[in-house]
Amino acid sequence: MVTVRMAESDYERIQEKADEAGIKVSEYIRAVVLDAERFRDMVAEAEETAERIRHLFTSMSESKGD
Repeated sequence: MVTVRMAESDYERIQEKADEAGIKVSEYIRAVVLDAERFRDMVAEAEETAERIRHLFTSMSESKGD
């Protein structure tokens, strides 16, 4: 069990979102937290891919200069 302190207005907003989704507040919070973690992993992977692409283009442009 985990206890989280938050403003009443934040809890009400979360409760509304959970109600809209048809799930309990605890389920909603778990889903949001886990989705955020997956999103963070996807962003990290995209950044690594972008860095590899930048490196590839840098290597290609340096090769053309020779």
